[in-house]
Amino acid sequence: MSIQDSQKLPVIFIIKETLRRASKGYISLIKIALPLIVTFSLLALGMFSLQSDMDANPDNYFGLFLFVFMIVMILILNAVVNCHRFFLLGPDEVRKMKFFHFSGNELSFFGWFVLIGIFSAIVSAFFTAFIAPFFGAIAPIFFESEYTRLTMLKMQLFAAVIQLPSTYLFAHISMLLPSSAVGRRDVSVRWAWNLVKGNTLRMMLIVGVLPFLISTLISFLPSDDVFGIISVLLSLFAAAITIGFLSLSYEFLNNTSLERDGLEPSEEF
Repeated sequence: MSIQDSQKLPVIFIIKETLRRASKGYISLIKIALPLIVTFSLLALGMFSLQSDMDANPDNYFGLFLFVFMIVMILILNAVVNCHRFFLLGPDEVRKMKFFHFSGNELSFFGWFVLIGIFSAIVSAFFTAFIAPFFGAIAPIFFESEYTRLTMLKMQLFAAVIQLPSTYLFAHISMLLPSSAVGRRDVSVRWAWNLVKGNTLRMMLIVGVLPFLISTLISFLPSDDVFGIISVLLSLFAAAITIGFLSLSYEFLNNTSLERDGLEPSEEF
């Protein structure tokens, strides 16, 4: 009996399989991240050399900042799409890539990402407005006058609580992202919602709880120069792993749907 027969998302298996694929194809992941690493390194050198002039004349650099921001966003979008393709299509897909590779699916991915962001922002705004009258009673629990690591953790927990409704929404429609990254055009919000049906809590664990735990652990690293570099590298690795969680969740749920329809699923599960 295949894993799909249970139709329940195998969270532990997905975590292990993500780590297995990442460790097996780490060279490909480095290749995907390399344009970002090179760009960030050049930006750090440029900002260091121009720091005094930027502090004195910040207005002169507004256009440059805007241009650099757009370049970085394009590179991040490209890396995220290629990371999904790595986990879903395998390292061979990445080996064929040049140093800077566009798959052609970035625009579709970006469109769905923006739509999901708008939906999530609306849901989050309504929930925040709903609990706003209770902030006076809640605030002492999460906020303290003295800023400590415990205070920071409480603030992160508070932010996570505020984001619960949008996390619920994202858990249901996040399948639009990996599916568009591999070039699917036959998807919709309804399709994504139905695909996740019955696995909502497990998906919330994968797209909400696990990324929160990983980012929280990284945030507790010291902030000096050496650990700052380590923190950046760990953040890139953590981002790739959380993308892998989402990709493999899509792979499992899509295979489940194909099996249910009598079609041939992927052999990975």
